[in-house]
Amino acid sequence: WVSDQGPMLSDGSIVRPMSFRQPDGQTSDIAPYFDPNDSRYITVGSLANARAWFDATWSEFNVLLPTAGSTTCNAWLVCDLQRLKWYRKVPTTFPQMGVSVVDANGAGYTYGGRDSGFLLRLENGNTFDGDSIVHLVETADLLPSGSLWDVTLCRYLKVGVVRETGAAATLSIQHAADGSGTFTERATLALTGGTARWRKVTQALNLRAWSHQYRLSVTTTDKARAPQLLGLGLLYRLEREELT
Repeated sequence: WVSDQGPMLSDGSIVRPMSFRQPDGQTSDIAPYFDPNDSRYITVGSLANARAWFDATWSEFNVLLPTAGSTTCNAWLVCDLQRLKWYRKVPTTFPQMGVSVVDANGAGYTYGGRDSGFLLRLENGNTFDGDSIVHLVETADLLPSGSLWDVTLCRYLKVGVVRETGAAATLSIQHAADGSGTFTERATLALTGGTARWRKVTQALNLRAWSHQYRLSVTTTDKARAPQLLGLGLLYRLEREELT
């Protein structure tokens, strides 16, 4: 359930926040949405409009939140209870509730309610209400050398993905420097075509920065989980020490 301190989980013996330590030592949670000092904070007056449901098919806990002073839900956060990790969904229009139903044969489904007055079945096909789905993979802001003192030149980038079938789709590879959050496309890769089990691209970059962030995106209507990333590699060199 969702408390004023954030989502809570109970196994029948203890109650604990839904905050999970990851293999890299980082924590996966949605605590900023319940932090009064964060711009995404859910006000006391809006919290009553939050909605949540459990999707038994995918073992996921879904939370709809009205953030930043909104009275309608504008953030959709999902906890994968198999991997113990949170991620976001950003549809073109947010549902305002979710409900689980069971048909006459015992099969379960989840429906979302729109504030325009109709329901739509969730997790059904590879579009959302007829719109393409944008699949994103974003890295952290990387320091290639591992040192806070170094400015680096990322010379080349290599990306490998599993080859896809069906309608043509393109992987866009974008870069943002020094925590700007402004991404510029640097390369593309066709996900379909050929006969090999994977597709790969090597792209010259020559991008100089203190930190480097990369975004991989695919917009598609017939791919369930593209891109299926095999790996991302950077070839870089040290340019100088940053002393100011």
